[in-house]
Amino acid sequence: MRKETDMEKVREMAINFLYLDMVSSEQFGGMFVSHPFVNSAFYPGRNGEIGNLLEDEGLYQEFLEEKRDKIGSIERYREFDSLLEKPYRMAFLKYTYEYLSKKDLADYLKDAWISAENPNSDVNVTLSELKKYFRNADKEVLMDERERDLLESLPEEVEVFRGITKKGGKVQALSWTLDAWKAEWFANRFSGKGEVYRAKISKEDIYAVFLSRGEQEVVLNPAKLRDIKLTVDFGALNMQIENAQGVLEKGVHASGNGRGLHGKCEKIRE
Repeated sequence: MRKETDMEKVREMAINFLYLDMVSSEQFGGMFVSHPFVNSAFYPGRNGEIGNLLEDEGLYQEFLEEKRDKIGSIERYREFDSLLEKPYRMAFLKYTYEYLSKKDLADYLKDAWISAENPNSDVNVTLSELKKYFRNADKEVLMDERERDLLESLPEEVEVFRGITKKGGKVQALSWTLDAWKAEWFANRFSGKGEVYRAKISKEDIYAVFLSRGEQEVVLNPAKLRDIKLTVDFGALNMQIENAQGVLEKGVHASGNGRGLHGKCEKIRE
């Protein structure tokens, strides 16, 4: 990697991203768009009126000019993290990686990783690329003092957990946690039918520990995981509970001469 980030090359790449096609989303009547620098078709013009970037060519040219000026004024690589829309931040890192210093890589990587909804499933970067970024990032910048101290205090063999949803969840991913309860939360946050896995990893194969979101996230090399075991399958567990409740309800309604549980309680009160 470079001793100093080549900001001229980085800004050139940002301009290339700026001229990518703006794609309208079919949801919400085309209000939202996919583009590295904006997520809504509605944009304020210089005249103070809000117009549609997809329909007003003059407004679209104003948008391009404003973003070009902003890109040209950026002096630190990390500033692109706030300028770019979240789905494009890791892709931008991919195409500017060769121009970066270890410090700037780490500074940007942490924010881009934490702000992403599911960076492990980002279609723009491969697993091997993500591992390369974390492996080469300056650890003194990638983690704060608390995070570095926690990583240092971990035993040589660390127990980690990962909660995944049934839809699209991957076990072989970089993001795990030291907190079993947090893994259960991730498994259940959408459908309540996820799975929780437990595994072991050598401390030397952990790239970073992040505490900023209260997740005790461990970013690691998934190829080095050992003894991966499914600890809880919430989908199967919920089905068992539902079946048991169904059996219980049938038994309750069958008792009390057809009066059910309510009838039994009324009889006790009499």
